[in-house]
Amino acid sequence: MDELKERLDHAQQKVERMQKIERLLGVMEGIRGAYRSIQPRLRSEFVTYLQRVVQQVLDGLVGEAGPTLIIKIDKTYSPLVRSEEGFERDVSNLSGGERTLLAFAYRIGLGQLIMQSRTGHGIYTLLLDEPTESLGREDGSVDRLAEAVSRLKAIEQIIAVTHSEAFAEKAEHVIRVEKESGLSTVSVEK
Repeated sequence: MDELKERLDHAQQKVERMQKIERLLGVMEGIRGAYRSIQPRLRSEFVTYLQRVVQQVLDGLVGEAGPTLIIKIDKTYSPLVRSEEGFERDVSNLSGGERTLLAFAYRIGLGQLIMQSRTGHGIYTLLLDEPTESLGREDGSVDRLAEAVSRLKAIEQIIAVTHSEAFAEKAEHVIRVEKESGLSTVSVEK
């Protein structure tokens, strides 16, 4: 008799555990359904935020003297470019300088989006490695990039590695590393 009672208690515990699992599965399905319903809206918000930040950064980079490029980000996060006349242009049809500026603005925007969504605040530190590599000094794009980078107030610290004297001139602090006879010397300017 005790053995039957023990088996019955054990079976009852299994039934209760199964019911608990079924309730948890129901809650999980509810959460999954809620996520599926909010996902398109969340993506739309992300795309809108990214488009706004990329446009702001790009406007600062191009400046008033440069051509106005209107950026639209599609649902796959790909940038589309429209001229101020309203003509859509493929990114591959932009000049090398325009492509570089767009890529820079896009990376800043994407970094801001990721940091904002993950931490609730934007980028603190930005490390740039040869940001002027494909820009020409004669058209002012190096100067505009340097000025725009210095205006990125949302980013507390910007570190740039560059061989461009024009870019370095715009920096608040310059740490110069020069190699002579196999030895590197470091000097601090400004």
